[in-house]
Amino acid sequence: MEEQFQLLFDKLKMETKYQTTELTNTILEKIYEKLRPLLEENKLLKFKVANLEKEVEHLEREKRSKNIIIHGLEEKEK
Repeated sequence: MEEQFQLLFDKLKMETKYQTTELTNTILEKIYEKLRPLLEENKLLKFKVANLEKEVEHLEREKRSKNIIIHGLEEKEK
């Protein structure tokens, strides 16, 4: 009798483990489905930020290159 209970207990334990694994996998898949668009948007935004940073750096460099200071000349407004 005790062997039957142990066998039943082992079967229940295995079934519980299987259901827990299946439930966990299902939940993880649903989470990933919801995260996928956010991850793609994040990747795109990082790319755009990097390009904008390069553009700002270029514009600042260009602005400084045109900013020449000559000592000894009076500055006159036009």
